[in-house]
Amino acid sequence: MIEAQNQGKSAEEVFGDNPIQYCKEIVSTLPNPPKSSIFFVGLWFIFYLESINLFIGSLSACLFKSSFVDISVLSSLISTLLIMIATWLVLRFLNLSSFQSEKRLLHEVLLGIFVITALLIIIGLPLITTSFATIDITFQIKPITSFITAVTLFLVAQFGIVRYAFP
Repeated sequence: MIEAQNQGKSAEEVFGDNPIQYCKEIVSTLPNPPKSSIFFVGLWFIFYLESINLFIGSLSACLFKSSFVDISVLSSLISTLLIMIATWLVLRFLNLSSFQSEKRLLHEVLLGIFVITALLIIIGLPLITTSFATIDITFQIKPITSFITAVTLFLVAQFGIVRYAFP
């Protein structure tokens, strides 16, 4: 588009009479992203969520003068699985509804409802698992350790996973 603009061509000359068809042709020539990118997007999101969870835990432990931060293995595993599934479903939904002009508002509203519901379930998961789970492994760590782990997870997500998942 920049080359066409530098050559003095209009958008109509570049895209033709049907810009949607032109965009579909360009997208069809792009290589499909590897399946591992879904894994890395999910992993990146998990690292961010866990770093926020640990940071909030260490902050609340300091505010309430608690000696430990509790980390539930069961809720972490379930939330990891749910985040991976939700990431795949969102990417699949976006793939299927990208160039559909009809019912676009409905698709956006449904996607928003799905994302909000998934986040509420994941955020409320520790409450659910501690209430109903009879077997759960919980670690107690010091607030400073929780904070250092949160910063480490954030840095790994930002500079390690992002660079590997999106070269």
